Amino acid sequence: MENKRGKVGRPKGFKVSDETKARISKRMRYYYANMTDEQKKVRAKCNEIKSEVYSRAMREYYNNLQN
Repeated sequence: MENKRGKVGRPKGFKVSDETKARISKRMRYYYANMTDEQKKVRAKCNEIKSEVYSRAMREYYNNLQN
């Protein structure tokens, strides 16, 4: 099986039209405006976890940089 690691997403140089960007943006605004309470809780928890992981990684990086 071929290793396809790092080949996710658009091909390099692929352009996205302004219409496509606008359509996606409109859908995301609709999604966030109509989230259920459960979805909001899950999203808030995920954001908390991501924030903690990021701050811990930065703290460790800069502490190791000084040593």
